[in-house]
Amino acid sequence: MKKTVILALAAAILFSASAPAVFWPPGTSAEAMIVLHAGSGAVLAEKNADTPMLIASTTKLMTALTALDLASPERSVTVQSEWTTVEGSSMYLRAGESYTLRELLEGLLLASGNDAALAIAGSLGGDAFIEQMNRKAEELGLTGSHFANPHGLDADGHRASAHDLGLIMAAALQNDVLAEILSMRSGCIHGVTYVNHNKLLWSCRGVNGGKTGYTKAAGRCLVTSCERDGMQLICVTLSDPNDWKDHAALYDWAFDAYAEFKLPEGKPVEHVPVIGGPVFSILLGMIIALLWTPGTVCKPGIGFTSKKILQAAVVLLGFGLNLNVVLQTGKQSLPIIICTITTSLLVAFVMHKLLHIDGDISTLIGVGSSICGGSAIAATAPVIHADDEKVAQAISVIFFFNVLAALLFPLLGQAVGFDTTSGEAFGIFAGTAVNDTSSVTAAASTWDSMWGLGSQTLDKAVTVKLTRTLAIIPITLVLSLMQAKKAGNAKGGFRLKNAFPMFILWFVCASVVTTLCTSFVAPAAVFKPLKELSKFFIVMAMAAIGLNSNLIKLVKNGGKPLLLGLCCWLGITAVSLLMQHVMGLW
Repeated sequence: MKKTVILALAAAILFSASAPAVFWPPGTSAEAMIVLHAGSGAVLAEKNADTPMLIASTTKLMTALTALDLASPERSVTVQSEWTTVEGSSMYLRAGESYTLRELLEGLLLASGNDAALAIAGSLGGDAFIEQMNRKAEELGLTGSHFANPHGLDADGHRASAHDLGLIMAAALQNDVLAEILSMRSGCIHGVTYVNHNKLLWSCRGVNGGKTGYTKAAGRCLVTSCERDGMQLICVTLSDPNDWKDHAALYDWAFDAYAEFKLPEGKPVEHVPVIGGPVFSILLGMIIALLWTPGTVCKPGIGFTSKKILQAAVVLLGFGLNLNVVLQTGKQSLPIIICTITTSLLVAFVMHKLLHIDGDISTLIGVGSSICGGSAIAATAPVIHADDEKVAQAISVIFFFNVLAALLFPLLGQAVGFDTTSGEAFGIFAGTAVNDTSSVTAAASTWDSMWGLGSQTLDKAVTVKLTRTLAIIPITLVLSLMQAKKAGNAKGGFRLKNAFPMFILWFVCASVVTTLCTSFVAPAAVFKPLKELSKFFIVMAMAAIGLNSNLIKLVKNGGKPLLLGLCCWLGITAVSLLMQHVMGLW
């Protein structure tokens, strides 16, 4: 029993090495929230982030961006009387006074002057300026925004989402003039000192910009930026009575949970692992097995972990699947997914016959290559009653080609001419041709960073990957029927109820529960601990499988399985590219 506990602790250590220190962000009182990476646009945390809402004076970030697109900061503006009568916060302009555009921008962003907003818009076209604000929104790729005025007072149709505001702030930080103004604690204009309304400039370490907003209908709105250890993040909260406290807590969490690395081009991306924790776990188990042979006391615990804990992990995977989201966003990729899965399974079957490769290994590699790597192997192994050495062999093959894909596919995408202004094509390619989640994420994030696409590619790739995961259900059920029929023929009878593995049915139930709850009751974050527990269980099971494996034997017998994995990998890659070309995606 003690040795079984040690195995669990070792797996926990391995898992913790590949996971952030904190699994989920702190709770907030905001109606909508987002934390994103300023350089790449990668979303680190969100709540109702794509819901259009009233945004009050945070509107002025777009006003400032639009103004500097149309005129020089040194442009002179003479104040007209109709610009001075607007309600709300003001820099107290007087008719006939002259200001530079730069001075008006300081009054706009530091004092949140509604009169400054009217002066800027009025001097640059009036209604035409508002139209230009909306065109600017289109240029930035905003999908939940529409502007009806330059100051943010409540108006019909004047809305933006938290995600859009984060992207607006990211664009503002790229403008030297705006970045400087947003970071100023105060400014003196015509002898009057204006103090920045953003209190976090004084109270939260690293905060270097932001914009406040408030109306009775919109509530408290806040956009801020923060830089620590060379990484810059943006936080947005809408309708949040505790916005100062929430921003500080979210920054502390995000900087603790995430890091970034630099590509050779110098573009930052969110840190993502190329290899998942389960691979390290099974390899460590194999190495330990070379030095220590489990005795009779440990074998039951290792066997329980490699079988029952593995099945429990598959069930918990279901809590990571919202079927509505997957089905709605995965329609475009469904024909490609069907073709790549079919290709991999056919290649595995043909290679099994031609090279006389073990049937269980062929099945595991074919299923793992075509669906979702280790998770598919984890679901399939108990169904076909594959022993631990065969599971280890299949995992090792899948791991090898996952690493190659993560490293080579961004270069391949560039070579074949994927669109570099959108993440759609490469996202679908990564989601259909790479199977393990960590490798899919690594390849997609690299592409986003190479071409400055925010998280477009990553979002698309992960969605496609989730859609592929659903194929676990029909494939394992078919394999169950085949196994049950084979057993029934041997024993003189076949029972349908014996063909359905209960853990797969529980996997389906978990997915249905997640779908219903996230649609009507609870946010997706509620299920985050269960998803993390699933990953932990898989790491435990892989460690146990490694302890039951003979590494020397795997190496000696690895030639044919490796060739099978190569053929499956090449077949999936070719079919994915061909299908996208036929469908006009690249």
